[in-house]
Amino acid sequence: MRRSISVAAGLALPVLLLFSGAGCNYVSPFAGKWEGKRNLEFVPNTDPSIQYTAARVELTVTQDGRFTLIDRSLPLEGSVQHDGTLMFEQMNGRPAEVNASAKLARKGDGLVLEFEGSINLRSMSPK
Repeated sequence: MRRSISVAAGLALPVLLLFSGAGCNYVSPFAGKWEGKRNLEFVPNTDPSIQYTAARVELTVTQDGRFTLIDRSLPLEGSVQHDGTLMFEQMNGRPAEVNASAKLARKGDGLVLEFEGSINLRSMSPK
């Protein structure tokens, strides 16, 4: 009886560590700083600096899968799922009320962001 208790106790620690996430070193495959340009149409004679700022898309993904997306000068934050789905949690520092879906996919050395259109992103991170 004593032996079975000590075996059970010996197995409890590895099982506890497994479920606590200890030793789990998940790194998002999308981690890095990325930038791209959204295709937008502007009225004639729109200031080029306004066009650049409005069209610029910047995405930062941390190794643990958190992201900040700046799109049309609006910051969106949340988490990236393993399959590349962006889960919006905050928009402009407030709880997000985004009724759109967004997804990332690898494309060569860059990413493609599907969010209200398709946007090619290139790395801003040093190699």
